[in-house]
Amino acid sequence: MFPIVDNHWIRTHDQGMADLNYMRWFTVIVEEGSFTRAASRLGLTKSAVSKGIAELETHLGTRLLQRTTRRVTPTAAGRALYENVSEAIQKLELAELDVSGRSRKAGGLLRVAAPVTFTRAFLHAVIPQFLSTYPDVQLQLIPISGQYDPVQVDADLLIQTGPLADSSAGFAKLGSVPQGIFASKEFRARHGRFERPEELEGLVSAGISGKPGPTVWELTRNKERVWVKVLARLIVPDPVLHLAFASAGLGVVIAPAFLANELTGRGKLVALLPDWSPPEVPLFGLYPERTRPSVNVSLFLEVVRRHLKELRLQG
Repeated sequence: MFPIVDNHWIRTHDQGMADLNYMRWFTVIVEEGSFTRAASRLGLTKSAVSKGIAELETHLGTRLLQRTTRRVTPTAAGRALYENVSEAIQKLELAELDVSGRSRKAGGLLRVAAPVTFTRAFLHAVIPQFLSTYPDVQLQLIPISGQYDPVQVDADLLIQTGPLADSSAGFAKLGSVPQGIFASKEFRARHGRFERPEELEGLVSAGISGKPGPTVWELTRNKERVWVKVLARLIVPDPVLHLAFASAGLGVVIAPAFLANELTGRGKLVALLPDWSPPEVPLFGLYPERTRPSVNVSLFLEVVRRHLKELRLQG
């Protein structure tokens, strides 16, 4: 895990508060992509922000930001740090809103865009929670299908699954979705109980992206990592249909564990190699550049995070 706090880090109360401010400044710079815009948003001078980030980089012993003539972007270490601290920073800001009473301003229209399949599989449970908790907010859901450019999506918030491409939008990592390997009982009966990943080699599968044909799966168990090649005979860019075809015996699949729970509970699917894990699917919230997430957006993101944690606890 990226080192964030140690005893030296909190030497004194004053130093600790300064370090917390630098962390906050760092997250704003990542979101704005510019020292100038970040300083403007923070109400500080550019030189003060630059000095604070330099002290933060010196303390951590690593470079956090890559500066070009057009934009400031996080390095690999900077991206890791942002993903570790951004949620905590947002929670502190929400706590400040709550204490000050400004959270009561949550209201009006919130436009949320998300892939159709993710909306059907995940957001359908989040939205009722959010609207019941914040009755003064009206929500417009904007379903997205196919390929899209996040910058061109006209919404207050875009929920995106999968790796985050370079974008001028601000972003917050919401978490990641665990995945498992599943097949129908009949499929397992035909091919055995599968004690090692290598036994999947050459089997027919249903994929969720890419093209039909040979596909390589990466699987891990603790520090052990293996790659197996399966034959993707069917490509279905919809996780719900993906699992439905698997339950019909069309092959072995990788899918989000929470989506498969109902079908495994009904005996339609079985989990294969439960000690081995495919890569988790990262989940991000993107919002327009040059803005801190609004109260509505921040609260919606928090409900999404909470629901994601509940799903992880359910296994």
